[in-house]
Amino acid sequence: MNNGDSAPLVVHEISKSYGARSALRGVSFCVQRASCVGLLGPNGAGKTTAIKICMGASRADAGRVSVLGLPLPNNALAARAQVGVVPQSNILDPDFNCTENLAVYARYFGIDQKPPINESRHCWNLPA
Repeated sequence: MNNGDSAPLVVHEISKSYGARSALRGVSFCVQRASCVGLLGPNGAGKTTAIKICMGASRADAGRVSVLGLPLPNNALAARAQVGVVPQSNILDPDFNCTENLAVYARYFGIDQKPPINESRHCWNLPA
């Protein structure tokens, strides 16, 4: 991996198994600054597992991941506060209203809920 140490996302030899099923085996890549990356592959190829590990939501069985120089999963909350991931499909909870979904994601990323919720209410003229 060239320039891997300075890349915002560095994945080195990660592996993950669920019981006897191996989801990832020795996966390595890095994402350079100002780039847009998509993970492509068939169902069951390990794309979601890799994203979860890169966001610190799951722990790799082996290997190393760092986001903006922060080793994961120990610094997952700090890393998630600095990056964004756009999933393929809508992952909003259909049982929650807009404000409730904002609150859930604010908590997930360690963001104070009040400013984004108040800003959205103001922007869309929603009641408090």
